[in-house]
Amino acid sequence: MKARDLDPLSSIIARSLALPYYLKRDYVRALEFVRQADEIGPALSTTFEIGVYIQNRKFDEALAELEKAKRERKGDPILIYGTGMVYAAQGKRAEALQVIKELEEMSGASLSEAHWIAKVYAALNEKEQALTWLDRGLTTGAIGSFYKDEPVWDPIRSYPRFEALVGKMFVPTKTPGDAR
Repeated sequence: MKARDLDPLSSIIARSLALPYYLKRDYVRALEFVRQADEIGPALSTTFEIGVYIQNRKFDEALAELEKAKRERKGDPILIYGTGMVYAAQGKRAEALQVIKELEEMSGASLSEAHWIAKVYAALNEKEQALTWLDRGLTTGAIGSFYKDEPVWDPIRSYPRFEALVGKMFVPTKTPGDAR
């Protein structure tokens, strides 16, 4: 909070204050900071922000913020992902799957959007697909790490495969200096 006192107009600080509340499931408090951050700086510039709106069931507000941001940031994958998350939370399966398809096309062979695809699948309660995309992303290096305590993972958190993937984040694939 001292950082916030020193720089009350920093959207980055407001967002950083929202994250711990979100992870602790204090969604109301997290939303206060996200709204402040969105007023100060570019809206929806972190992936967890959409989760804050969703957990507070502010779907219309989230979609309005997404549309406003899309006018300034056309084709921004974080905004496309956010739209898919809202659709999934609203039970709009076909629309969420269309967003996944769009993210897959953007991702290409690099699987750059694997993390977000996994999250949309988790939000759709498509557990195997979510785990598969997490695994693919971690295996290829497209996902370096993720917040394992994020609410989006609740549907798959108890799966042994999820715990194995969490462990995979912290295991180096080769030793430093290994040229192979």
